[in-house]
Amino acid sequence: MNQCLLCQQDFYDPLTFQDVFSWSPLLPTSMCSSCQQLFTWQKNSQGPQCQRCQKITEKQVCLDCRHWQKLYPHYSGSHRSLLVYNPSLQEWFHQYKFQGNKQLAHSFQKQLYLFLSNYKNVIFVPIPISENRMKKRGFNQVEQLLKYAKIPYKNLILRTIESDSQTSKTKQERISGTNPFKLNKQMITDMKDDCPMSFIIFDDVYTTGRTMYWAIETLQEIGEIEINTCSLARG
Repeated sequence: MNQCLLCQQDFYDPLTFQDVFSWSPLLPTSMCSSCQQLFTWQKNSQGPQCQRCQKITEKQVCLDCRHWQKLYPHYSGSHRSLLVYNPSLQEWFHQYKFQGNKQLAHSFQKQLYLFLSNYKNVIFVPIPISENRMKKRGFNQVEQLLKYAKIPYKNLILRTIESDSQTSKTKQERISGTNPFKLNKQMITDMKDDCPMSFIIFDDVYTTGRTMYWAIETLQEIGEIEINTCSLARG
């Protein structure tokens, strides 16, 4: 029996044929089926979406992505997420990030592993947080999601500027500003020559795309590489 992280009720999580005979790590389901239904999963999302970032829109490419295409004409990657941001997920993030309930990172570990393991021969790069925020919170919420999902990653991007949470900013404030990231050149140097030059930048929530494109801009300093982005949720 497992105990649901959200409602604390016991539930039965039987092993499947795939669990037993696959090479995947055996990750328990951390939420009961009732609590899972509180969230909107991208695979069940209905309606037209932006082809580049999954924003709900009637247009093939949303206005935000058109803006980024003008600023970054040589970037052709796309963004994918596991969940759609809804009120239940907003409350989950409040408890996880702002109340410091680190164990909630287990909530989507199995689903996140299955989602991200579809990407082969890539290096996952988490969005970093500042030293001050790390001291206050005690953990990087993005790294924690990857750790519990058993997804290896490299901290190839460092944050050099302390900034306010994106959730507290207006859309215009999010889109403007100064790139707070720099490349972790020492780690790049230490990487083996045979490492794949294909990267997935991972964040907890994608809203306007500003944070991701700063990270893309930073990572492109490596040279000719392939970059796509993923997040737990699409805001």
